[in-house]
Parts: sequence; structure tokens; C-alpha cells
Amino acid sequence: MHMVYEQVTEFGTEKCELLWTLPVELWRKNWHNKEDLTSRPFPAPRGVTWSLTIYPNGIRDDSKGYCSVYLRLKATRDPSVHATFRFFLLDDKSGRHIAESTVINRPNRFVLDSHEYSWGYPKFLRYPDLMMVVEGSVTLKCLVSHFVQRVDAPVPFVQEPRSELQECLLRLVTTGSHADLQIQVNGTHFNLHKSVVASRCPVLYTTVKSYNGDEKPELTLENVSIASLECAFAFIYCGNLVLPGDAQQSSPATALELMHLGQTWQLERLHKLALSLALSILSTENALCFLQHPLCDAQLYPKAIDRATAKLFLLPLRPEWSLIKQKHPKVIADLLNSIVDKYIPPPSPKNN
Repeated sequence: MHMVYEQVTEFGTEKCELLWTLPVELWRKNWHNKEDLTSRPFPAPRGVTWSLTIYPNGIRDDSKGYCSVYLRLKATRDPSVHATFRFFLLDDKSGRHIAESTVINRPNRFVLDSHEYSWGYPKFLRYPDLMMVVEGSVTLKCLVSHFVQRVDAPVPFVQEPRSELQECLLRLVTTGSHADLQIQVNGTHFNLHKSVVASRCPVLYTTVKSYNGDEKPELTLENVSIASLECAFAFIYCGNLVLPGDAQQSSPATALELMHLGQTWQLERLHKLALSLALSILSTENALCFLQHPLCDAQLYPKAIDRATAKLFLLPLRPEWSLIKQKHPKVIADLLNSIVDKYIPPPSPKNN
């Protein structure tokens, strides 16, 4: 009985081959005694240990007359792992395949030392087929692809240093000196400069120049805070994100609002920088904040769903959970679908 380690792929899987050789006579004896056979543990990479179990006369009533084979998780650093597997039974004397299982492409979830979450084939081999091996031994081979569970670490957002010219332009917008364009956005006045706005943000300038005479342009942008507007105007002047304090302490709302302003005013670089900021701060702790925000777009939404379900037991403990249950049924539905895909196994061969 031994394990052959094959490789680690770029997709985060560990592939191994479990080989368990048994005398045919032992298999027959246990068929008559209705006793199951369990292998010794197979240590695999990354602290995962598997075992194999054979039920010579079936695991339950509807599989009597068949040999059932199962794979079980015995040790792991995580509470559960996901893996695909396939069984083969070989006649050691002739080298021929006596039986092999069907291919299961979708990973099954294995839970540590749980009979309920061990997976296999209740009708793997008809007993008469085993009787064709008159003497000697057979080898049960199990090919396992263990999917390594990991959450990619976010790339920290780094604010670029500003040149002296950028600092001078930034002072123009923060002080409002020499302003010749006043805009009221969401009830707050901003003192800007026509030449800068016209050259840096034509979409915004086209909107405000349609106002006649002394009439002050008034814009309404839903779900956008004054702080995010100030940051967007600062970007128009200096070309960089100007965030108060540490960028990693920025709120999900700030990142989403800046992404929205970048799209609304067709500022591609602003949108790109805000997206990088959002990805750098997205975590299992704040994923629900992203999901409940009305400006969470198609680029971030699936990533936030995936991150929110990375630590399933924490979901109901989040302060945003109650609000999402009440007001965001689509988010709840998408979270449940993600949970099903990640943690609930497909119809198992043992149910066939």
C-alpha cells in the first residue's frame, strides 16, 4: 500500500495516486462475513491524509451483491477540502482492469472523519466479476485531485507621489482661488476653473456650460458623498487619487463612488484607480458592505460574492447581514448559489 505524489498545478491542486493491494481471498472472506475493509492512512502533500474503505458486500441494502468503495478524509489543516477522485481495480497477475468508476468533474466536499461526507461508489463492482480473479491479489487505485483552498492576497493600493506642478494644481481646487466656475453638487458648492474642467473632464464641462448667464449649475448625483466628490475633483486637477489618510483604510463606499464618478464623467483613469483601490480593500470582513451598496458594479459584484462566502460561518455575524436579508433578496440568492457551488457536493455516486 503506497501513495504516489504527482504534481502541483498552477490551478492550486494536489494530485496523488493511492494504491492499495489486497489478497483476493481476504476480499472474499470479508464478503461472507459482511465486514468492511479500511486501509491505513495515505499521507498526501499539504497535511492532507486520505483513507480508502471497501464494503465487499455493499454499503447498504440496495447495493447488496456489489462491492462498494469509498474515499475518506482523515487529516487536514482545514476543516474540509474539495477534491475529485476516480477508482480503478486491477488484477495484479494479468494487469487488466477489472473495474473503473465514472469520471466526476465537479469537486466533492470532504469533511474530516465524517462518514456522511465520504464519497465513493456503492455499486462499483459486481461480486461475480471479482470471482473471475481465481487467486493472487488485486490493487485498488484511487486518483485524487485535491483542490487547495486559498484566498488570493489583495495587492495593496499605493498612492503615487505628486509632482510640484500637481501640488500647485491641487491647491487651486482645495482653496478655490481664481475660480471662475461654481458648481453645486448635491447641495454643496465647489469653486472650480473652466479651463481645467474643460480640458480634463469634457463630459462634466459640457453639462455645466449649458447653464445660461449667472445661473449656477446644479447637479444631483445619487449615492455619492461629498468626500468622494472632493476626491474626484482633486483627481481632475492633479491626475491622481488624493485620499485622506491610509488608502487601505478607505471605505468600500468611497471606492465604489469613485468608480461610479469615473464612469459617469468618462474618466477612465479615475475608474481604473478606484477599481484598484476597491480590489485592494475587499475582504471577507467588508464584502457585505460592497454587496449592499447600490453602486457595486458587475466587475466587483462576483468578487465580493466569492469573498463573502470564503468564511461561511462569519456571514450571519456581520452587522450588514440583517439589512441585506431585508432589502437585497438578489444578493441573498447569489450568496446561496455561491455556497452551493463551494460547499455542497453534487449528487454523489453513492446516491445512484
